[in-house]
Amino acid sequence: MQGTSGGEGYENLELVLMLDTTGSMSGSKMSALKVSAKDLVQIVLGSGPQTEYTSKVALAPFAYSVNVGSYVNVATGYASVASLIPGLDEFPAVFVGPEFASASDIGTAIGTPTPGFSLATTHLVGNGWAWGKGKGKGKGKGKGKGKGKGDDDDDDDDNDNSASAPPTNCVTERMGVYKYTDEAPELSSSITHFTRVEKSSYCPEATAEIMPLTTDQQALEARIDELPATGGTAGHLGIAWAWYLVSPKWASIFPDSAPAPYQGDTKKVVVLMTDGEFNQHYNGRSSGPNTGSNPDSTTQSRELCDNMKAEGIEIYSVAFGVAEGSEAAETMEYCASEPIETHRFFATTESELQESYRQIGFTLKDLKLTR
Repeated sequence: MQGTSGGEGYENLELVLMLDTTGSMSGSKMSALKVSAKDLVQIVLGSGPQTEYTSKVALAPFAYSVNVGSYVNVATGYASVASLIPGLDEFPAVFVGPEFASASDIGTAIGTPTPGFSLATTHLVGNGWAWGKGKGKGKGKGKGKGKGKGDDDDDDDDNDNSASAPPTNCVTERMGVYKYTDEAPELSSSITHFTRVEKSSYCPEATAEIMPLTTDQQALEARIDELPATGGTAGHLGIAWAWYLVSPKWASIFPDSAPAPYQGDTKKVVVLMTDGEFNQHYNGRSSGPNTGSNPDSTTQSRELCDNMKAEGIEIYSVAFGVAEGSEAAETMEYCASEPIETHRFFATTESELQESYRQIGFTLKDLKLTR
C-alpha cells in the first residue's frame, strides 16, 4: 500500500465514494471493499450527532453503466406523467419515441407546472412518453389520449390501464459539449440529457443505485452491504456520477441532498476506486458498449478528472490489485489530486485496501476544523 494523505482544513465536508461493483470484484474482494467503505463512512460521520458543521457522504457505484434509480427520468429528459398531471399516475408511461405535446393536447389542467414545462408553450413531454388507457399493442402518440404500447398485465382481453415496461434505470455517458462537464440535465435541453440503457444485461441491479449526499450512516452502510459484483468496467461513468453528486449545479436534481456551492466553507472530496482497466464505453448508445466515435473510457475518465479538479474538488484514488505501470494504475494516478503521492493508493491485499480507506478517513477527520 502506497500513499499518505494531506490537505487544507475545512468546516463542512461532502464526500463521494465511487465504488467498483464489476464482476472482477466478486467474492473476497467485494467483501473487503464493503468493510473498507463502511470504515471510511464511520470515521467521517462519527458516532455522535452532527454539529453546526456537517459531514455528508454519497455513493456512486458503477459497473458497465450507472443505476441512477428514480433519477433516471430527469437525467434522460423524460418527465413522468404523474409529475406533470396529478391523477394520471395510474396510467403507466411508455417509451414511444420523441413526441411533442402542449397543455391543450393533454386535455387535463396542470396544477403546478414542473420546471421546464409551461402551460403557454409546447414542450417535449417525456421526450417520447405516451400515456392513456392501453390495450394490447396500441401505438402511443405522446398525447393525453395516446394508447399505451404493450401487453396487458393479465391474460384477459379487458381494457386494462397497462403498458410495456419502460427501459432500465441505468444510463451511459452523454454526447456533445456537456459530456465532460457537470452541467445538470434540463427537460427543455436535449443536449444535456443522458442516454438510457435499454438492455437490462448492461444495467447493474437496484442494489447498486447511486445514493445522494446524506448524514444517515445506517442507510449508507446498508446500501454498501447490498452492493453486487457483476459486469464490465465503465470507469468514466462512475467518475462522472461521483462528480454530479457533489456538484452545486445538480442541487435542483437532488433537492433533499443539495450539494453546497463550490466557493465556501464546504470541502468536496471524491474517492475513486477500481480493481482493473476501464474497458467499456458507450458513445451515448443505449444498446451495447464500445461502439461509435466517443473516446474510450480511460480518455473520458481523464477529461472528467481534469475538469473536476478545476472546480476545486479533491480527488483520492485507490487502485486495488492493479499492477503498477498498467493503464489502470496510470489513470488512477492521473486523476489523483496534487501532491500525487498523498492522494493515490495502491493496495495489493485486502488488508491494504482497508488501511487505504482508513488513512483517507482519518486524514479528513483530522483536517476538519473545530469551533
